[in-house]
Amino acid sequence: MEGNKDEALRCLSIAQKHRNARNYTSARKFIQKSLALFATPEAEKLAQIIESEVSASAFTEGATKATGAEKHPSAGGTHHRHPNGNASTSGSAEGSSSGSEKKREYTPDQLAVVKRVRTCKVTEYYEILELKKDCEEAEVKKAYRKVRAFVFRPCLGV
Repeated sequence: MEGNKDEALRCLSIAQKHRNARNYTSARKFIQKSLALFATPEAEKLAQIIESEVSASAFTEGATKATGAEKHPSAGGTHHRHPNGNASTSGSAEGSSSGSEKKREYTPDQLAVVKRVRTCKVTEYYEILELKKDCEEAEVKKAYRKVRAFVFRPCLGV
């Protein structure tokens, strides 16, 4: 088991880095790996510390959910789509949009492509692109660019 000691110490240092970054899931994974390879008193102590921090963060996370605050790390600064077409960041107020916004106008071709794409299942790639399954790679690329131009650009306001 002495051969695993170096790897266990490496996992211990990685777990410490993840703990410092408050990534407790990865820290727990690496500390468990370290203990499985070669149990050391430092690893056992760090495992206890991580477990106590995980339980403390679960407690504070429950408190923020009760108050309605967003805790997810990717939540800050993201845009949310709304049915009326207005996009707002998570920090802005709901009623801050002005009533003078223009409604987007779409060509009949754009509407037809969007309708066709929405009626297809997500995994029906060839149907979405209107291609045969034995087509060439260049045809796939060309059809994708065409659909992307119709479907995604109007949604992004480009």
